[in-house]
Amino acid sequence: MRKYFYALLLGLLITGCPARKDATPDTTGLADATRIVYSVRTPGRIISLAPALTENLKLILPLDRLVGRTDYCNTPAQIPSVGNIMEPSIERILALNPDIILATKEANQPAVIHKLRELGLKVFVFGESDSWKMVQDNFLLMGKLLGEESKASAILSNLNQQLSKVREHVPVGSCKVFIQLNNNPLMTAGNNTFINDIIKHTGCRNIAEDAANKWPVFNIEEVIRRAPDLIIISEMGEMTATAKDMWRNFPDIPAVKSGRIYVMPAELMCQPTPDNFVKAVSQIIEWNTK
Repeated sequence: MRKYFYALLLGLLITGCPARKDATPDTTGLADATRIVYSVRTPGRIISLAPALTENLKLILPLDRLVGRTDYCNTPAQIPSVGNIMEPSIERILALNPDIILATKEANQPAVIHKLRELGLKVFVFGESDSWKMVQDNFLLMGKLLGEESKASAILSNLNQQLSKVREHVPVGSCKVFIQLNNNPLMTAGNNTFINDIIKHTGCRNIAEDAANKWPVFNIEEVIRRAPDLIIISEMGEMTATAKDMWRNFPDIPAVKSGRIYVMPAELMCQPTPDNFVKAVSQIIEWNTK
């Protein structure tokens, strides 16, 4: 999961094969984030180039439609990988003969998308997912693209009901949160991010919401000055315990003093899906009510 997070940030901040004859996108249907328009249909063979898209796809269509995914996607081993997010293997993608490839503007490189399109492959690019609304819009767009709009809409309706129920338990009063995404440097999430909107929906306030960029680096002194009531660490494998232990050296921070330092699964932080959003909001509210 930690590798996926770095790949995602790199996305924020190949080979020659004969072009296929179906290179021209459909002229009616849905426009993607690059303004290319594709028709609405249920493709038989799909490749996903981002874990969040794979998770959404698993909710909308049978998994046997997925013929390719990235190294970071959580799928059965029999579904072949086309490589990493930033530089997937063009040869592997072509060999899988997909009807459509799902990509994101945030995580996938424009040059890769351009190359795939040059080779006649249909690549639908989803836009940013910096808020609950954007995440829902992308999910519904996937449902429409795959001819499953009603199913996607029903799933979102259910998740919104869950979210409303969870938010009934939002405590009265302010709670300041610090999200830790890395140890060195001490990276966090600023405004206009999926993570920041999660915090807003918990009734808490992100201490980094006024940062100048989306993924700011803080020093310990700044965290101490802003005095978070909760510290939430995005799970980072073997470094997680080190990250948690580090805070014991700063007992004056309210979150440290009260023992309110928690670890959250990385996918809830780094994979912007409607399901992950609701799960993350629910978990933070639970921690804040302890």
